[in-house]
Amino acid sequence: ASRAQSRDAERAALDVQIVVWNKALTADPISAVAMGKLAALHMQKARESGSWNENLEAEVLARRSLSARTRRNGATAVTLTNALLAQHRFVEAIDVARTLVKQEPDEPAYRALLGEVAMEVGDDATAAAMFNTVWTSRSGLSIAPRLARWLELTNHVEKARRVLLSARDEAVTRRDLSIETKAWFHLRVGDLELRAGRERDAASAYRAGLALDDQDPRLLAAMARLAAHQQDPDAVIAWGERAIAARMDPATLGLLSKAYAQRGDGDKASEYAHALAVVAS
Repeated sequence: ASRAQSRDAERAALDVQIVVWNKALTADPISAVAMGKLAALHMQKARESGSWNENLEAEVLARRSLSARTRRNGATAVTLTNALLAQHRFVEAIDVARTLVKQEPDEPAYRALLGEVAMEVGDDATAAAMFNTVWTSRSGLSIAPRLARWLELTNHVEKARRVLLSARDEAVTRRDLSIETKAWFHLRVGDLELRAGRERDAASAYRAGLALDDQDPRLLAAMARLAAHQQDPDAVIAWGERAIAARMDPATLGLLSKAYAQRGDGDKASEYAHALAVVAS
């Protein structure tokens, strides 16, 4: 109960902060600071809830903030880039990230962000150039997960694991990080282990995240993916139905449809296939 109470208290505090910064924006409608803060808060809410509208709200506020002030407003450019990434608008995201690095070339976190977006658009030359410059800053929590993914993609899985585990260990001890963020680090470790074929380590990481928040839809969906990997349709159904109760996710709907088909329940399989078609459209 205390874990759920902590999570609910954090979410309530987030809503309070949004109200406070909206009041600040009403008092000063052209405040780049207020718009930037609100954009970041809506982005956090989008990560927690999976709400598409929260991503859009974050994007709108971040653009307004940046149009009011570009100098020393890098954090808002990061929020805008992340909002665009969440919407899979990679070409726009890389433009924002490139501009940010051009304006503030000495900030390693911004170079790592550009490296991440470059990976998404297949610009390996830019990704390599950016990640080669951030190795000495690899312990930074905004850098480590991005660098680890690059190391993994370039076949340095052991290095990737060390970077990511170190960041995860730091994140879980930090008092200034939300439960959602800590759970996300466990998710990233689990996903790395699953791709590396280490199913037991993946399960351990996912369960550590669920120990922080047993309703985290990303981790519930990850457990369903792991169960599918292990050819266990019953477990896919158990985890997958909990996941979509928290957040509708096309990939999990697909897993559920397949799992019910494996169990010989054609009606349920069709029901989830139909739901997938509706969500995808």
